[in-house]
Amino acid sequence: GVILGPEPEIFFDVGANEGSVAKRLAHLFPKAAIHCFEPTPDVAERLRRNVAHLPNIVVHTLALGRDGGSALLNVKRNSESNSLLPDDDTHNLFRPQEVLQVIDVPVDTVDDFCWREGIAGIDILKVDTEGFDLHVIEGARSMLPNIPLIHAEICAAPLFKGQPRAGAFQDRMQDLGYELVHMYDAGFSIRFYQISYNALFMRGAARDR
Repeated sequence: GVILGPEPEIFFDVGANEGSVAKRLAHLFPKAAIHCFEPTPDVAERLRRNVAHLPNIVVHTLALGRDGGSALLNVKRNSESNSLLPDDDTHNLFRPQEVLQVIDVPVDTVDDFCWREGIAGIDILKVDTEGFDLHVIEGARSMLPNIPLIHAEICAAPLFKGQPRAGAFQDRMQDLGYELVHMYDAGFSIRFYQISYNALFMRGAARDR
């Protein structure tokens, strides 16, 4: 495509879980390097097994955030709901998930990871980290001029303490030089609240190509 170029080279799948998105990307773009980041150790091992036949996928048992170091990960029965943010007090009204354990996990930033790995640009940064997405994007400040597309999950309901609400998320993305170009996969609760939705943001320079 015009935005990605004829042969995209680098994809980041942050919050890769067991690899459903990464596997689709690997089949669509077999020449691209796909870096998967999954901080939950047992989930990362399942991910490695699931993508073992795809040589262009690399799995990192690592969280990404605004700052490097370590953080507490809330592990739940459904691993897709694991989060570095604690549940909001109203969380059980929308998507009840029992926290099974809290574990300490290493955290890196997109900027530091790319500097160490010699990565100059990312064709698509996909983030699905249960309320922590903006933290991940803020940790890519130096790389953002070389990231044309960011796919993120936006929490519309108050699911996690410290999460930005939808309007604040979109405003911050605009401040960082991105425009919202598409929304899809909206989830709803029985109380008619929109829980979350996926959003595609395009950097202004990429839009003008």
